[in-house]
Amino acid sequence: MPLVNKKLGIAIFTVTSNVITAGAIVALLFVAAIEPPTHSSFILYATIIYATFPLALLSQLSSGAMLDRVTPHDQKSLAQGINNSLYDFSSEFC
Repeated sequence: MPLVNKKLGIAIFTVTSNVITAGAIVALLFVAAIEPPTHSSFILYATIIYATFPLALLSQLSSGAMLDRVTPHDQKSLAQGINNSLYDFSSEFC
C-alpha cells in the first residue's frame, strides 16, 4: 500500500471509499425493498451498513487532506471552513 499511496496519494483511497459507499447505498436500497421484511433481511441490512460505515467515515475525513493539496495557500482556511461546515451540516441529517 505505501507504493500506491506514494504514486496516487490519498485521493485514491477517498475515491475508492466513495465508490464502495455508493455501492453500499444501492445495496441497502435493494435490501430495504424486500417484501415482506424478514429477520434475514434485517441481518443483511445491518451487516451492509456496519461493514461499510468505516469507509464512508474515512472518505469524509480524508477530504481535508485533499483540499490542502489542491487549494492555494491563501485560501486554505476558507476551504477547510467550508468543508467542516458542510460535514457538520450533513451530520445533522445522517
